[in-house]
Amino acid sequence: MQTTATAVAPAPTAGVDPVINAIRVYETLLQGREGERNLSDRKLNDPQYPLDRVELRSRLVECVRTKCGSGGELTRPGPSNSSTRAWILYTLGRVNDGDSTAISLVQQHLTANSEPDPWVRYWTLSGIARSRSTVAVDFAKRVLQDEVEYVKLVGVALLAADGDQSSLAQIRQDLESEVEYKQWCTLRALRVVALDDHQVVDSVIAIVNRGMNSDVTYDAIRALHHIGAQSRFARDGARALVGFVEKWRAFAGRDSMRAQALIGLGKLRAEMATPVLVEELTDGNPLIVREAAYSLEGILGTRTAVARVIEAASRPETASPSEYARALSWMEDREAVAGELASAMSSREVKQQDVARALLSEVGGLAALEKLRAQSNLMLQHSEFIKESERKMQDLFTQSIVDARSGFVTSIRMDVTVFAVGVLLLIASAVLQLVRKGDLATWVGSGATGVTGVLGVLYSLLVGKPRERVEEAVDHLMHLKIVFLGYLRQLHQIDQGYIRRLIEDEPMEAKDLQQYAAIIEENMKAADAQLRSPSRTEASANGGGRN
Repeated sequence: MQTTATAVAPAPTAGVDPVINAIRVYETLLQGREGERNLSDRKLNDPQYPLDRVELRSRLVECVRTKCGSGGELTRPGPSNSSTRAWILYTLGRVNDGDSTAISLVQQHLTANSEPDPWVRYWTLSGIARSRSTVAVDFAKRVLQDEVEYVKLVGVALLAADGDQSSLAQIRQDLESEVEYKQWCTLRALRVVALDDHQVVDSVIAIVNRGMNSDVTYDAIRALHHIGAQSRFARDGARALVGFVEKWRAFAGRDSMRAQALIGLGKLRAEMATPVLVEELTDGNPLIVREAAYSLEGILGTRTAVARVIEAASRPETASPSEYARALSWMEDREAVAGELASAMSSREVKQQDVARALLSEVGGLAALEKLRAQSNLMLQHSEFIKESERKMQDLFTQSIVDARSGFVTSIRMDVTVFAVGVLLLIASAVLQLVRKGDLATWVGSGATGVTGVLGVLYSLLVGKPRERVEEAVDHLMHLKIVFLGYLRQLHQIDQGYIRRLIEDEPMEAKDLQQYAAIIEENMKAADAQLRSPSRTEASANGGGRN
């Protein structure tokens, strides 16, 4: 059951039916490749992967009884059969959930008499240990007499984790041993059972820091995986793994170890390792890229991880942003990847928008195509909406100018007409006065005509004031239209913000809609207050103008 350092395709997308997922896991354990089995193992306790553990356990129990039992097809000689048998028993131990039948079958494969392959015994006990079952300590005592050191030491580590000081002392001593085989067997045990002990963790970190090209270093890296993200030693372990990745990046012979270090950073939830993980996304080895992408996604979440990738791909020193597309294709939540890229196409800087568009087109897949299509439609609708809004506002403004001009011309014509009539009457009276020798009636007529002209002029200048009245009406009309145009402009801006919010593909909650409604209501109240306020002319007439 040794992990193979080969790149494999991602596991099938999780189905909505937990029973179907259980069947998929079972079939992968029976017939899948090593990398696919490892991916299935990761999903056993993944809350995002619905899995019917009862269905999986019942199938595993039946397989152990028939195919792993005496004369079964998986008991025939051959490394393939032994590896498959180890996976079946290991997984049954992990999902035993206290089931007496499952525990009994697992127990039968812990002794050399019933299970001659020591690796199968090792992984059988490992499954029980990782399940944190209450029977783990009892099973550990059963293997203390095993002749194979790495099987026995799993039992010793389980007892040390349970508080047995003599077992802890043995683990500490064996880690410091000069005998490489003893060190390696102890590290194999620590790959299964994490010990929250300062001396143990320091010894494992020291082995990683030495970086020897050996199985001891490989298993020391694997042992750091399991100290736990909540452990007080998690940060120390993460630093050691980051240092290993950076130190041996240029040595292809250490790629399998480097991949395991990247896995460990993901399990330790080491946010401090984010820059290193992003840098590894452009490595030439697909295995390194895959594990870096998995860990980055696990630490930051899919959307934040994609955002970091976009930022890295947008740097000036990046030769080709498309080299990050391969990394994005390894991330498990492909729909979230496509969604974040689509969102970035409209909500980020121009350079990052172009990068996001290129990455989305290269990541491919149905989700990516749908996002591109939806993005294109929304942007087209948004563009048409803005154009139409601008056209309407321009028409309203133009009409306001026309109305103002018409009112101004009307007031000028009225002034000119009244003034001209008054002047003509004055001239007429003067002519009558000079041309005719008037009697009393003539003088009376001339006087009446002159007085009428004077009164007309005075009325146009002092009484009628038609220009001021028309100007006041025009000003009031302009005041109303300006307020309306301002309110309409603000309303369009709110609409544009709402559409942009939809384009970003973020979940729209009820409180978001309430916020938009509150903004619109506030603008309506402000416009109403402006409409009720006096215009410039009205304020001047009421003494409100400046002297």
